[in-house]
Amino acid sequence: MTKTIPTWTSRYLTYLKLGQESPTCDYLKRILTQHLSLVPFENISKLVRMHRSPDFTPAIIHPAEFVKQMEMEDLGGTCFTANYSLYHLLSELGYICKLIMLGTSHLGILVKLVEIGDEWLFLDCGSCAPFFKPIRFLDGVQEQVQFGHEIIYLEPIKASGMYHYRRVNKGKSSDNDWIFHIDQQLTDREIEAEIIRSYQPDKHFMQVLKCFLFQPEQGRSLSLSNNQFKIRTHTGDEEVYILKQIADIRAVVEQEFKLPRLPLEEAILVLEQRGIDIFADDQSTS
Repeated sequence: MTKTIPTWTSRYLTYLKLGQESPTCDYLKRILTQHLSLVPFENISKLVRMHRSPDFTPAIIHPAEFVKQMEMEDLGGTCFTANYSLYHLLSELGYICKLIMLGTSHLGILVKLVEIGDEWLFLDCGSCAPFFKPIRFLDGVQEQVQFGHEIIYLEPIKASGMYHYRRVNKGKSSDNDWIFHIDQQLTDREIEAEIIRSYQPDKHFMQVLKCFLFQPEQGRSLSLSNNQFKIRTHTGDEEVYILKQIADIRAVVEQEFKLPRLPLEEAILVLEQRGIDIFADDQSTS
C-alpha cells in the first residue's frame, strides 16, 4: 500500500522527475542522482532571501518553501537548505534517517536501509560532492567517492564512532575537512543556530556568487564561482572560462546549467551593495 504523502513531497518528486516508490536502496540512488543533477548547490537563494525582506531573520526553510523556490526560480541552496529538505523528503517516503553536523559548519544525512539492516549510511546533496549513492561505514575501512581528480574520503577514527570527512583535489586538501560522529542527532534548534551563524557578514557564502551542478549523463560537473566558470569531466579534464560581464554569466546559467529562472542579477546586486565586485580580479585557474 502506497503511503499518503504531503503535497509538497509530491511536487518535490515531480521536480526530480520521479514517482513515489518503496524506500529501497535503488530508489534512494535515483533520488540522489536526480537531486545532484537538477537541484543546484548555490548561495544565490541565501543572498536574495536576505535582500527581499527588510526585517529578515535567518531561520530554517520549510521543505514546502524549498520546493516552491525550486519551481519558481530554479533555486536549490547550501547544505542547511538542501540537505534539510532532502532529509524531510526521505522521511516522508518511509526512510529512517537523521541529520548530523560535520565539523561546525556542514549538515549531512544518515539513513538506514531495509536491505542492509541496522546500520547508518552517509549521504550528502549539499557540498558539491558526487554522493550518487549512500556510503556505508564499515569497521576500519576508508570509504571514498570520486569524480575526476576530486576524491572525498570517509575515514574511521579508531573505534570511536567518529569519522573524518576529507576532500582532496589533485592531491591537495580542501577546506571541506570535517570530523563527525555517527551517533549524534541534531535538533531543529541546533540547526537554526548554525543557520544564523552562516549569515554573518564574514562567512564565505555571504561574500561570493556560487552555483554548482552535476550533469552525470554528460559525465561532467559545472561550477560558477564569481566570474569563473569551470567544467570538469569524470575523466579529469577541465575547462576554465573567465566571464567578463553579467550577460556572459546569464548565458552560462541558462545555456549550460539550464537554470533560466535563477535570480542571478539580484544576487550580484546584493553583493555589490555589500562592497563585493565579482569582476574585480580575474579568478585563479588552478
